[in-house]
Amino acid sequence: MVRKKKPNVTKRFYFIFIVFAVFSFSCSLIGAVVEFPKPTSDFYVGDFGDVLSNETKEHIIQNSEGLYHQLHVQLVVVTIETLGKQSIEQYAITLAREWGIGDKESNKGLLILISKKERAIRIEIGKGLEGDFNDAKVGRIIRDCSKELKSSLDVGIKKLYDIVLKKMNKSDSFVSSRWSFAVNFSLGVGLFALLLYFAKKKDSSGWFFVILYQLLFGRGAGGYNYRSHSNSNDGGGGHFSGGGASGKF
Repeated sequence: MVRKKKPNVTKRFYFIFIVFAVFSFSCSLIGAVVEFPKPTSDFYVGDFGDVLSNETKEHIIQNSEGLYHQLHVQLVVVTIETLGKQSIEQYAITLAREWGIGDKESNKGLLILISKKERAIRIEIGKGLEGDFNDAKVGRIIRDCSKELKSSLDVGIKKLYDIVLKKMNKSDSFVSSRWSFAVNFSLGVGLFALLLYFAKKKDSSGWFFVILYQLLFGRGAGGYNYRSHSNSNDGGGGHFSGGGASGKF
């Protein structure tokens, strides 16, 4: 009598496991290949979804430029056609890191992302702004603009942007930053006047005040190391750890 050979269950299990692992890995690669848009020359607004009017884009650029130079905060608005196979949370945090939004020292960057096809919105908060914009507060901002976003993306995005900008201006930390900037600017003007005074007298002792100012406020007015936003990708941007909120419209 011929005895049948028992199938090797262990080998069969490993074979199925390997096939499944390779298939899953291949699918993940296909889903991960996403073409992220490059920053525009304006940086603060990228209307790749073609939903913003010229007036709204100019409004965002001017106000974000002013915000950056006053408080070293980068507030960026990006619209896209579709998320592809990614979630809006994954897309937003990757885009914020790719563009280098914010500064790697202060981490004060904020991205407003809108996907037209999925009718989804995400406000991604940099690490340095999470104390001023917690997830609950950001969620309320999105809900407050849901009506306008449904009727007109241009109107809704502008309203949402203005609310974020207004809350930044009213935040205690930003108000204190403005006071810091004003005080240091006044000190700088006073130092310049002293230098002129000593220069007229041909007295070199005025440089003592320059050295003293440099020791106390060496990072520049307001305590920030200013640099052009066009170089924001140099050395990486601010840190984003997933803070913020998402919504549908």
